[in-house]
Amino acid sequence: MTLKKTKTELELGETEKSLLEEKSTHYFQVDFLKAAMIFLVIFDHIVSWDIKGNIGVALWERISIPVFLVLMGFNMGISFQRKGHTSLKELYSWSYFKSKILRYIVPFLVLYGFSTLIGLILYQFNFNAMYLGQNYPQHGSIQLFTGFLPFWGPGNWFIPVIFGAILIFPLIYWAFTKKPILTLILSFAVEIAMQLIVFTFLGEITSWEESYIRYFFMTTVLFYLSAIALGIWFSIDYNLQSNRNIFMWILYPISLAYMIVYQFFGFRFMINDVPLIKGDYNLLVFPYSAFLLLLALR
Repeated sequence: MTLKKTKTELELGETEKSLLEEKSTHYFQVDFLKAAMIFLVIFDHIVSWDIKGNIGVALWERISIPVFLVLMGFNMGISFQRKGHTSLKELYSWSYFKSKILRYIVPFLVLYGFSTLIGLILYQFNFNAMYLGQNYPQHGSIQLFTGFLPFWGPGNWFIPVIFGAILIFPLIYWAFTKKPILTLILSFAVEIAMQLIVFTFLGEITSWEESYIRYFFMTTVLFYLSAIALGIWFSIDYNLQSNRNIFMWILYPISLAYMIVYQFFGFRFMINDVPLIKGDYNLLVFPYSAFLLLLALR
């Protein structure tokens, strides 16, 4: 029996060869970006909004998380290409989960235990007092079931996003190998749907309980799916001049314009005085960071 490769599979093979030949340059750029974004994350958490609000941080400092999200998809796409996995059985292998357990779950459990122990010591081993003293009323007990650390940390919300990404990465990559354009479009559609669900069923937040539910949605990976999808898309071809990336020349100026009016003019999409789009990180800002990533990879 003969096997016929699809056009997409051939493109993946050719791109994989090219990427492997250029991996030293590529990984230097990625590592440099990671280091720069880590610095910006630290800056974000130590500088007050009284200062940040006046220096246009949306255009340069608040890009750290969007860049990380795009890089997550990019790196995972490169990893799957290098291994040559194309079927769901291969992608969802024990070796895949083992590597993620060692890289993310084990450190998380250590951090969970260590930070909780510190918190219990500070609060005289009263768990409720520790949790309420650190998180209440901004976070409810529902967050404990999503991967939040009981002892507060500024990056807590990103933990469940990472865990969710681990579960869906193989599926999204597999879909990209079959129908890349459709998968990219659907990724944006899923994120839009998540925003509409929160807007429709929660609307204006009038209680802390509603805030907890909204936060639950906003810490799922589906709320940021377009960024990860863009990363996987670019892992196949990150040439900014490529015909398959021409859409970025359309999305980038739209994203840039939105970020300018968002930062400097306080613009928000509102319906009946309720924000239509929740959060600083969404499909309207991700193309800006994704474009910067493509520039860095040139």
